[in-house]
Amino acid sequence: MTKVFVDTAAWIALINVDDVFHEQAKRVKANLQQQKCQLITTDFVLLEVADALLSPKIRSQTIRFINHLNNLIGLQIIPLNKSLFD
Repeated sequence: MTKVFVDTAAWIALINVDDVFHEQAKRVKANLQQQKCQLITTDFVLLEVADALLSPKIRSQTIRFINHLNNLIGLQIIPLNKSLFD
């Protein structure tokens, strides 16, 4: 199975419909899911996403999206820990 790391910019593009890469990010995500790739991200990345998208206009949508990721089949979220931070 192919593993693909999803970084902060990719999540932001998926969440934010005003992002210049939003449509492209949706196509890439759909393609990766069709290929049954395992997506990998970290709690650090999701923290950056939450920080970047904290404006009131998009805050609740961002919270729902990040909460939804916890239940997404095919996504591994690597938790925060000291060794990863180091």
